[in-house]
Amino acid sequence: MSHLYITLPCDSEVSNINGSSDRSPYCRCGDWTKHWLKFSGQKKVPSACCVVGCNNPVDDGAHINVQGEGKKWFIAMMCHECNMKTDAALKKASQPPLLAKAGTICVFANRSETCDDNSNWENIKEMLSEIE
Repeated sequence: MSHLYITLPCDSEVSNINGSSDRSPYCRCGDWTKHWLKFSGQKKVPSACCVVGCNNPVDDGAHINVQGEGKKWFIAMMCHECNMKTDAALKKASQPPLLAKAGTICVFANRSETCDDNSNWENIKEMLSEIE
């Protein structure tokens, strides 16, 4: 199974996808943090939020868009506070857009290409047992 992610080569503008936790039922992985772990190839989540200027501990597997990547949805590891920042709220407060740190791993959130792809499921079950 190939890894289904991108690694940001430099600080990159990202946008939280508003309401995605309400619209998107969890994937077969169990939750979005486990999804990120399985498809990023990492053994553990980063210790700090991926947003530039934030060093809070990671709380959430955040649904994001990455500028320059079209309408693809990704999962990145963020603190809850940064995950709740919407583009509209940032603009209203005259704050700059969110920037994810260079080196951030953004895993594809499209379940049909990742955890819901039955050809991947045996490998995923094996990876789950290693994580838990």
